[in-house]
Formats: sequence, structure tokens, C-alpha cells
Amino acid sequence: MPSTLHEGLVELFRDDPTLVVRLVQRAFGATLTPMPERLLDRHATMSVASLSRAKQRIADLVLIVRDPEHPDGGAVIVIEVQLQNSRIKRRRIASYLALLIEREHLPIHIGTVALEDRVAENLATWTVGTAVTISTFVLNWRSVPPLIDLAEAHEHPQEAVLSATLHGYRGDLRPVRVALDALANLPVEKRSSYTATILAALSDEDHATCIKELPMDRQVEISHIERRSAFFVHGLEEGTRKGLEEGTRKGLEEGTRKGVARLVLTILELRGLPLSSVQAQLIHLAPLSQLEHWATQARDVESAEDLLGC
Repeated sequence: MPSTLHEGLVELFRDDPTLVVRLVQRAFGATLTPMPERLLDRHATMSVASLSRAKQRIADLVLIVRDPEHPDGGAVIVIEVQLQNSRIKRRRIASYLALLIEREHLPIHIGTVALEDRVAENLATWTVGTAVTISTFVLNWRSVPPLIDLAEAHEHPQEAVLSATLHGYRGDLRPVRVALDALANLPVEKRSSYTATILAALSDEDHATCIKELPMDRQVEISHIERRSAFFVHGLEEGTRKGLEEGTRKGLEEGTRKGVARLVLTILELRGLPLSSVQAQLIHLAPLSQLEHWATQARDVESAEDLLGC
């Protein structure tokens, strides 16, 4: 099940196809293409029928440049985001690579994005039996440095978001603060999407810290985003992970419940309505149906007592 974080990371490379070329050149000294500005999203050019046939084997993003002046006539760059180990997904990628080789007749490169070290290690090189070995350029906190220069973050917002996500996941909030600042002048839809990606990678504590540091209008905006998108960040992410691990719906439901509880607390805090420890505990332990009701009422009440009845 694709997550907010997964889709958000893929979006960065779709919005700026030159990003992977710059990062690989800087980290590995390899030139994927001398014409990064000519890269096109291969998925965007495929018919619905083609996408349907390939959906079980398709990669997250396929960028292609084709030009007679290009070495070897062009290049294919596959982007794959993996937030957890998936042997099945790696085998599907290998299968899809075979299709790309047959169809495009161009050199193929793979850039992979990973948050966890163990996932990054597995993505660097993997084999399918003894006949096929696949090597990738792994983009993680080791190969993508913290971007803490605000001017550079303004110039390359997608790189700023990627850096913030990779390092924020590990608790380094320096690039997170820079990226959130740099996003302030982007169109609201893109700003919201990128902000969601960053916040989805943070721990609960860091998530709360970074929101508190934002100007009030940005805090309110984030509150709107979370409410509108069904508590898209921590609750749903946590629930999805637990659900996958346990093989049941229980983890998803509990993660969603916690996400709604966090949303209620955030709205009350943004409105300056104080909570006692008893009231906070009541919110943390409330069932999902009650929390959803409180979330819709929290913007209009005059006090926490009015909302909770105690």
C-alpha cells in the first residue's frame, strides 16, 4: 500500500527529473545523462492499458531521455523508493528492467531511495539467482548530505525536501527547518504536499517540535491539511506499518485512532486552549468515533471543557 511518505518521495523526482542526476553525480561521480533537462516521465507517456498490464512489475518512476546527440542515443533512469525490505518488489523490478531493455534499447540506471540502513544495504546490489546482478545508486542519509543553506534550498526545493526527509527521519532537524522555511513561497498545493512528506518522516516528538516552530499561519495550514486528508501523516503511516506486520486491520485502526487524537490535541494547542493532564489523557484513550467527533468540533469551542465535557 503506497504511503504518504512513499508517494511524496516519488513526487520529488517527478517534479524535478534533474534531481537524481545531480545527486548521483555529486555522491558517486557518475554522469547518468549529460542532458538532464531533457528527461521525461515514461509513465506519463504510457497508455492506460499499458500501465494496467505493467502495474505488477512497474517501478515507481521511469525517466527517459532520447536524443541523437546523446551518448548511446539516450538513457533510462529508474527511481525506486523502498521504505522496507521487499524481496518480491526487487524481483518485480528485475522483471520490469528486462521489459525496458527490450523496449527502449538504451542504457539503464537505477536510483533507489531508502530511510533505513538495512534497506539501503539490500538495495545497493541484489541478485536473482546467479544469472542476474543489479546494482543501484542508493540515495540515503549517507549519500545525500544535509542541505542547510537557505538560498540553495530555495533554488532546489525538491532536494531540500529529500534532504530534510532523509535526515529528519534520523532526528537531524537542521535540514528540516531549512526546508520548511524554503517552502513558504511555493504555491499552496505544492507547499502542502512537500510539507506533508517531510513531517511524515519525523518522530512524534520531532513532528510536534517542528510544527510549533512554524509561523501561526503555517501551523493552521498544516492542521487543515491533516484534517482534510484524513489524518495523513503519523496515524495512517503507523497504522499501515502495524497492519502489515500483524497481518490484520487492528494496527491500521489503532494507528488511525492515534493520528486523530494527535490532530485534536494540535487543534486545541494552535487555538491556545489549555488542557489539564486528565483532559489530555482522556483524548489519548478515547475511541476513534469519539475522536472524530471532537476533531470536527475543536475549531468552534471556547474551551477544552466545552469540547470534552469535563
